[in-house]
Amino acid sequence: MRVSAGFAAVLLLLTPGLASAQLPLEAVGSRAQGMAGAFVAVADDASAPFWNPAGLATGGPVGAVIDWTRFQNGNRSSVFGGLGSWPLGLSYLRQSATFQGSRFTSSTFGVNVLQTVVEDFVVGANLKLVHGTVEDAGAHSSNEFDLDLGAMANFQKVRVGLTLKNLRQPEFTNAAGIAIKVPREVRAGVAVLPKDGVTLALDLDLDTVGLWDGPRRGIAIGGETRVSKRVMARGGVRWNLEDDLNRPAYSAGGSLQLSASSWLDAHYTYSENRRERAYGVALRAGF
Repeated sequence: MRVSAGFAAVLLLLTPGLASAQLPLEAVGSRAQGMAGAFVAVADDASAPFWNPAGLATGGPVGAVIDWTRFQNGNRSSVFGGLGSWPLGLSYLRQSATFQGSRFTSSTFGVNVLQTVVEDFVVGANLKLVHGTVEDAGAHSSNEFDLDLGAMANFQKVRVGLTLKNLRQPEFTNAAGIAIKVPREVRAGVAVLPKDGVTLALDLDLDTVGLWDGPRRGIAIGGETRVSKRVMARGGVRWNLEDDLNRPAYSAGGSLQLSASSWLDAHYTYSENRRERAYGVALRAGF
């Protein structure tokens, strides 16, 4: 009887429920998500430590952001706070997700550093301490060190970016000692800035990662434009190239300028795949 119960427990713990630890990259930054996640070569605000650690060099001398995102399926959410300057950034990210009775919550504290290699080419690193908790039949927490790297080439009207996330692929265990791994992700992007207030961008995942809802390798196209002195509009579409049903996710968002240096951002993402549906808001400032 004990053997059967133990075997059943192991099977339960090995189900895809624990993969719910992995939220998609498009889970942080209302501005980035409003562009469907085409943001690696944009990343010029205080969300850069998450999207591209080298991106802070393309923004203003000082920036800050507080961001909240909620997915409509899987009880998944994220809260992000960032403060960036040249050449240092600080960030905090809390993410949580529930699937098939298992829940993973992580709190990540990051320190972002920049280094200019040659003029208009910058590399960056986001050093992260991750506190993760797996909850199913019981709860177990642990701390892991991780690292993100990024590069940004700025040709004024064109930017090219590359980000490598979760280089150490940290592992977290549940109460029974079953480990889950945060997968490494690699994404490249290009952004075109044809005139002031207009940005067009394309991102492509260079590898396939296993998330809670299956494998994912995405391509995203997005843009933003100034509608008036105080209003920005953005939109985009992305596809999961591993989705046999070929269901795109459409995003729309906007920003309202509250003062000379602050913006209120909002976005919504819709797809026939309910797991892609999300909405969020952010307060962003730059000086």
